[in-house]
Amino acid sequence: MVYQLILKPTFLNGFSGLPRDVRKRALRAVEGLQADPSNTRSKNIEKLKHAKRLWTCRVTDNYRLLYSIHPSGIIQLIDVGTHQHIDRVIEKLPRIEEKIGPGIIDDVMDPRSATTAAQIQEWSAVQQSRPMSPQESDRADEELLPMEITTDVLQRLGIPEVYHMALVDCVTANDLLSAGLPEDVFERVYSWLYSHPDVMDIAQEPNYVLSDPEDLSRYADGDLLGFLLLLDAEQEQLVSYALQGPTLVKGGPGSGKSTVALYRVRALLESGQRHSQGMTPRVLFTTYTKALVGASRQLLDQLLDDSRMVDVNTLDSIAHRIVSTVEGKKPDLARYQDWESALGSARLAFMQQSGLEYQLLGETSRLSDEYLIDEMQWVIEGQGIETLEEYLAVQRVGRSHALNPAMRRAVWSIFEHVRGYFQANHLLSWNMLRRRAVDYVRRGDWEERYDYVIVDEAQDLTPMGLNLCVHLCANPTGLFLTADASQSIYNKGFSWRRVHDELRVTGRTRILRRNYRTTRQIAEAAHMFLLSAKVGDSEVFDQRYVHAGPLPRVFGADSEMDGFEWLYQELHRAMREIRQNWGSVVILVPKNRLADSVLSFFSGKQVPVIRIRRDEPVDLADGRAKIMTMHSAKGLEFPIVAVPYMDEGQLPRDLDPDDRGYQEKLAEQRRLFYVACTRAMRRLLLIYDRHNPSPFIKEMEQMPDYWDFVASR
Repeated sequence: MVYQLILKPTFLNGFSGLPRDVRKRALRAVEGLQADPSNTRSKNIEKLKHAKRLWTCRVTDNYRLLYSIHPSGIIQLIDVGTHQHIDRVIEKLPRIEEKIGPGIIDDVMDPRSATTAAQIQEWSAVQQSRPMSPQESDRADEELLPMEITTDVLQRLGIPEVYHMALVDCVTANDLLSAGLPEDVFERVYSWLYSHPDVMDIAQEPNYVLSDPEDLSRYADGDLLGFLLLLDAEQEQLVSYALQGPTLVKGGPGSGKSTVALYRVRALLESGQRHSQGMTPRVLFTTYTKALVGASRQLLDQLLDDSRMVDVNTLDSIAHRIVSTVEGKKPDLARYQDWESALGSARLAFMQQSGLEYQLLGETSRLSDEYLIDEMQWVIEGQGIETLEEYLAVQRVGRSHALNPAMRRAVWSIFEHVRGYFQANHLLSWNMLRRRAVDYVRRGDWEERYDYVIVDEAQDLTPMGLNLCVHLCANPTGLFLTADASQSIYNKGFSWRRVHDELRVTGRTRILRRNYRTTRQIAEAAHMFLLSAKVGDSEVFDQRYVHAGPLPRVFGADSEMDGFEWLYQELHRAMREIRQNWGSVVILVPKNRLADSVLSFFSGKQVPVIRIRRDEPVDLADGRAKIMTMHSAKGLEFPIVAVPYMDEGQLPRDLDPDDRGYQEKLAEQRRLFYVACTRAMRRLLLIYDRHNPSPFIKEMEQMPDYWDFVASR
């Protein structure tokens, strides 16, 4: 029997920190366990007394790995490190059972376990309340370090080379204390050495599938970004549910929608090969952003024998390819500045007219350029409206301000002028590009079709974009979509009812309820923030949580520097509590220009930090804190998330209450903040100027059960 391998992030962190020669030995040990994990005849394998499913395996004389064996044919890799480190983990096991009850360790480590977060949190409270005894404190300085410090580790931690020799020479904790290191260098090394979770902490971590033991080395060398989540029973059902769709899977952040979509690809390929005499069906996996496409492609590399069987791309890249190929040249796409120029041209033209045209211009005087552009992009073009009659009849779902027939006629006249302006300048808007691609596919100018089309994060596509997905699929029954309307920060005027009617997914919609990413406290605070304003998709807010933790902390600062100093201390505390390093931190800003101040402060503190600009790849394993905009973080997740600048005019950004689109823009800013909060897995920290707080802060102060407001220092 060959066992399935799964692993915890703690094991990955430990494996990546091993000396290279030990890493190779550990890899061979894992391969041996996969064939026979309970070989008690081996002198290297030992079964533990206090948990019937926990075992250790000796890698070298000084290193061991900790794992569990489950009746379903699964080996769970839990931790790896020196004998001393693994012994410290094991020593806590009797006290865990004494405090919580027999069998709890096996229960919470079972990958199919229904053990509640409350039980794990109970142990965490017991553990954190226990002070270190004087004897333990004295002995800590004399003991050998739990891990060997190597130059490989120091490079991965971003330690300046000038300190390498002194650190490599450290053998005991006292050596480290006496090395005369700068505070931040000491903190990074000390956190790596001693900030390792115990079994109950590890139980809260997700399980990931290890398809090939060699992937461990690829991950440690930086050639592999991450691993696929192990599906639970609810998710597994949706992988093969209604393979002849169309099918829609909805779920909140952290529910594993994207993971289900990836496994769905494999299920479709296997099913198609069985029913097509071994022929491989053509599959398209598409989504809105390049970042998500890149991550999906890496994960499919692990899931499939040959990921080249799947076309992984953004929908707009495919539309661009279709139009470029059919027309024999690349289209010139309109930028936002082109839209503004076109609007200026329209207003100037109408000012020079009299009668009806001049009156129409007056009807739109209270509509900002931004509102008009959104109306044209998301309602008129996005829904494929071709005539004034269609526009007069359409339901503008999600648009905060109703437009009477006279206003719609005025908007339509402006749209016709803008469309003519683009044609005269040989420009295409993105929706024009999508529409043209649909026309070419429909007419047969583009004959390439897919047997299955998987659309991840479908809420961020316009109906015209979804229409292209339908036409690219040889049969609409091959369509599979995942979505969470509460996370849509791009889409405006989006109606799932309209999508249901067009795609015929009524009766084929399922909702994922379990949240694997975020603690209950963070998720419920974010949900309540949206629900209180009646924004978002309430269907996906009814969730079950795997993780628990403290309430999100909110600090009112006297100045920008005061806020940064508080954040610096809080991040250190959070990293110690969840036993992570700076690579677990992201600081999300509402505007690009605000990132410079954050970067300057943390760089000055010698923190390993990098600013991520739009469309830049994100290396989640480089050990550095990330600074990026909230928009850029969509689809990503981090153990610790900080959101500074919760100030008036920053978040939400400056909005004119007299603007007809005010409520809609405010709702969009709410969803943006919701996306930022739900990137957090374990800790969420917010900062605002207490002399100029955001209106969002004032709303959150009315929800003391969900947000922990910290008194100013």
